[in-house]
Amino acid sequence: MCGIFGIFDSSLTADQLRDLLIKCSTTLRHRGPDWSGYKLVGNNSAIAHERLAIMDPESGSQPIQSLDGTITIAVNGEIYNYKELYQSHFPDYEPQTGSDCEVLLPLYLKYGASLEENFPSLLRGMFSFVIYDR
Repeated sequence: MCGIFGIFDSSLTADQLRDLLIKCSTTLRHRGPDWSGYKLVGNNSAIAHERLAIMDPESGSQPIQSLDGTITIAVNGEIYNYKELYQSHFPDYEPQTGSDCEVLLPLYLKYGASLEENFPSLLRGMFSFVIYDR
């Protein structure tokens, strides 16, 4: 399974953040040897992902970020019903990857943290995820 982590410390310098990202990624590399990536999510803060590529090894890298850069998502695991979620909630949405994890971004954009439609309850699978919303 993949490894995901976040670093949230605005007191870090850019060099300190880079060094800490490298150290954490090295520690988790055995969890995701196929891809290592991160996205900056604020003043010297980041969400990172060590990927074990099972689905869509070509274009399913993470973290996934909204077009405006305000929402960042990293996922560990598998969402079994992602195709059904696209069909029932976003029939006109064209996924950019074949990754099961990409569906979390449009679900969060549509439902947010609303208690009215608790979108994690729609998901079937084994997973953990982090969402950073500025």
